[in-house]
Amino acid sequence: MPASRCSSLGQWLALSRARRLWAWLWWGVALLLVGCTQPAPTPTPLLTRTPTMTLTPAVGVSFATVAPPTVAVIQTTPTPLPTPTETPTPTPIAYQVVEGDTIWVIAAKSYRTVDEILALNPGVRPNLLQIGQMLLLPPPATPVFQGGGSTPVPIRVAVVSVTPYQTPLDGLWLLGEVVNEGEMPAQNLQLTLDLLDAVGDVQQTTTAWVVAPVLPPGQRAPFGVLLPRRPDGFAGTRISISGGDTVIDLGTRYLDLAVTVDEANLGENQARLAGVITNVGGASATQILLVGTFYDAQERVTGYYQHVWTDEMPASGQIPFSFDMTPPGGRAVSYQLAAYGLQAEP
Repeated sequence: MPASRCSSLGQWLALSRARRLWAWLWWGVALLLVGCTQPAPTPTPLLTRTPTMTLTPAVGVSFATVAPPTVAVIQTTPTPLPTPTETPTPTPIAYQVVEGDTIWVIAAKSYRTVDEILALNPGVRPNLLQIGQMLLLPPPATPVFQGGGSTPVPIRVAVVSVTPYQTPLDGLWLLGEVVNEGEMPAQNLQLTLDLLDAVGDVQQTTTAWVVAPVLPPGQRAPFGVLLPRRPDGFAGTRISISGGDTVIDLGTRYLDLAVTVDEANLGENQARLAGVITNVGGASATQILLVGTFYDAQERVTGYYQHVWTDEMPASGQIPFSFDMTPPGGRAVSYQLAAYGLQAEP
């Protein structure tokens, strides 16, 4: 083999040996590094405190603790309403036939109609009335009011007097008078009368109506009730106002009536009055009721008279009147007259 060729071969072998040595050395170092390296431990997490967040309110906004809703107390038992005062039921009035009475005269002077009286007295024969006979008369009619409902106003009506008078047939008249002490008219005035014995026990109770259908402030009006028989042991009377209303709206009531007396004769047993009723208002009136009250020297009511005219009376019109009566309580020394009516329909 030529020398140059051998030299080249030797150089290549030497270079190859050196490269192999470096390759083996590099792999050895790599394996050493791999074998000595351990996985890094997992770091333990640290506990961190969550910072408290402070709310900063904006301008005009406030934060407040909302209270829980209040428990509502429900009343299962309703509070009872006040018991309404019942309007007194009109009670028929007893009337004793006197001399000169006919069914038509009684109807006229008691402000009733013949049919109304006969309806309450079905067994009565109009043409055969007897002195002392007892009849039932209906109470006065209630007017129509034009206004609406209103707040009730207490009445201020006082009893002036009540006097008993015995009749020749052993009956008993209870006559008296009331006065309106309030500032407004009163109507439908009803009284309860207790008849007492000597020790104050109630023997009998009866009802009376004030004759005037409406009583203006400051005015007086009579009442009376006739008992067919005087109670045994009767010693006195206890009286109270048991019904009535304050008049807020007169409605169809008509009070513009003036009474003028032209003749007055107060005799021993009989009283006679004559005069005229004048319509001083601006409307026509009807159902004109004239009430006359008679008094003794002690100003006690001895009797009263009433008469009604059903004809229409125009404004400025007049109705003449004249009547005689015998007061049950004896001779009268003074009297009072008043007229009431209803406004006629236009």
